[in-house]
Amino acid sequence: MYEIIPVDGRLFAVNTTTKTCYVRVMVDTIANKADLMLELCRAIVHIERAGAIVTSVQEVTADGHRPRVSYRQSREYKQAQKEPKRDVVPAIYVSYWSSGAVFRAPCRVDMGTREVFDIQSAGHPCDDDDCYSETVEINEEKFPVYCIDEICDLNADSPLEELTEIKENNSYWRSCDGRKLDEEIKKYQ
Repeated sequence: MYEIIPVDGRLFAVNTTTKTCYVRVMVDTIANKADLMLELCRAIVHIERAGAIVTSVQEVTADGHRPRVSYRQSREYKQAQKEPKRDVVPAIYVSYWSSGAVFRAPCRVDMGTREVFDIQSAGHPCDDDDCYSETVEINEEKFPVYCIDEICDLNADSPLEELTEIKENNSYWRSCDGRKLDEEIKKYQ
């Protein structure tokens, strides 16, 4: 049995003493090579904190080459090691649609920042269907989810009030464009 997985982003093989983990870094939100390296190093540190010993890292390229990535002495790796451990929990993202459709998809939630991310596909609504509500279920409790992309795009002049309200109320939020709540608040202040 096989599975074909289209990869949008850059793919890296993180080899440990017991297995190989593949890390996909989304490049559409990455401004430069240093940011790409920082995201990769965060993933490496996460794997190390889970108890694995990382032996090497290679980029998986489309032409079959697998160049090694020198990360251990990098500034980005040292920064990632200093960052606090993220408290990430599995959850269920639920979207409600005007046609009556309800999609339940596995996701993860960073309990420190309240970011809902890594939302898996659970179906596709009709073209004329509108999403009217989003929630996240954590330990069988439902909480509303706010899409900061929509808030910023629909209130291009001043989304600051709504973004600040999300932060102050410790609400759950998501972004499809790779935006971060704190960064968006700083941008509009």
